[in-house]
Amino acid sequence: MYLIRSLRSKGAGFSSCAFALLNLYKNIYVFNVSHFFLSGGAFNPAVAVGISLMHLASWSDFWVYLVGCFGGAALAAIVFRINNPEDK
Repeated sequence: MYLIRSLRSKGAGFSSCAFALLNLYKNIYVFNVSHFFLSGGAFNPAVAVGISLMHLASWSDFWVYLVGCFGGAALAAIVFRINNPEDK
């Protein structure tokens, strides 16, 4: 979302945003495939709850998914504000 929001605030058209989004999803797919053995493919707190309920992962590791997702979102918001101070 940071990428799309940055492009839209700079006046990029729909095709630029769609192309950027396609590349973003391609990168997420490659990351999921290449790191599946590390986390079992759970890069989402909802998926982490599911694999924990099915006893495929430990509940003691659940905090990693929350910190990763919400911490990453907070960091992206801070970086966006620093890079685009005029955008409200």
